Amino acid sequence: MLIPPDEAEHFLRVYQAAMARAAVAAKLKGLPGFAEMRQTLYQPKHRRNPPTDDAGLLAALETAVYGDFIVGRHRKRGTEMIGPGEQVYLVHGLTTELGEILPPWVYVKTAVMQFRGRWICDGLLEGGNILIGPNMIRELTETIRKAKPAAAPAPTAKTAGARKAGATRRETAPPKESKAREERITMEIVVDAYDASERAMGWYCSLADRLSFPFRARCVDERPISPLAAGDAVEVTAMAPSEECEHEMFVEIRWQKRRLAVPLDQLEILTGDRSTKQAVADWHYWVGRGYRF
Repeated sequence: MLIPPDEAEHFLRVYQAAMARAAVAAKLKGLPGFAEMRQTLYQPKHRRNPPTDDAGLLAALETAVYGDFIVGRHRKRGTEMIGPGEQVYLVHGLTTELGEILPPWVYVKTAVMQFRGRWICDGLLEGGNILIGPNMIRELTETIRKAKPAAAPAPTAKTAGARKAGATRRETAPPKESKAREERITMEIVVDAYDASERAMGWYCSLADRLSFPFRARCVDERPISPLAAGDAVEVTAMAPSEECEHEMFVEIRWQKRRLAVPLDQLEILTGDRSTKQAVADWHYWVGRGYRF
C-alpha cells in the first residue's frame, strides 16, 4: 500500500534535503558518501539537532527506527516488518509498492517512521537477498500474530468493545468464540485500524473484496430501519456506498423496482460462493459477539 502521492512527494523532497545537509556536515562525497548519508542522519548529534526545519519531517524523525528488519507478509493495507526487539510495524511504501521490490521473508536494512499518521519506509533498502527458511517463517508468523502493532495498536476483535443492542433486535445467544475467525478479523480485517472510522473502512474493503454479487439472501432479523420482514427473500446486488457504512455494514438489494440499502446483519445467505458465505459469516460473528467499530 502507498501513501497519497502528494505526501510521498513532500516527504521525499524534505527527506533528501535533510540527508544532503547531514552529508555536507559530515563531509561525505561521491557514491560512498551517498551510501552513508542515511546512517549519518540517525547519528546521536543529528537526533538531537535534526538537519531540517520541516515540521512534518521533524515529527517523523522523532519516531524513526533505523536498522535491520525482517520483511513479512505483504497485505492490502501495508507490509508487515519486524524490527529491533521483535516490534512489528505495518509499513506503507512511498512511490512503489514494497511487494514489488521485496519478496516476503527477507532481511533488509532500512528506516521506518511515522509520517502523517502512517508508518512508512524511507525508500532506501539495503540487502534483501538473504532468505529465511520455513521453520523460522513459522516462528516469525507466530511473533506477528501475538505482537501489538507499533504506536497506536490496532484493536483486536476482543478489544473492540461491546455494541449496545437496540430493544428491537432479536435476543439470541452470542456465537461461541472461534479462534480462526478471531484471528482472521484481527490480522486481516482490522489489523491496522487505529480508530472507529478505520475499522469501518477495514470491514467495508474486506466485504467488498470477498462478496461475489449478486447472491440470494433471506431476512432473519426485522429492523426498524429496514422494510424487510422475517422470511423475505431478496437479491443482494452490491455494497452500499461507503458513507452509508460508517457505523454498520449495509448492502444494496432490489426492492419494489428500486435499489435499497439494508443492514447486512439482518440477512442470512441462501446462495453464494465460499468466499461470500465466509465474509457474511464473519460479519455476523462480529455483530453477534457484541463488537463494534
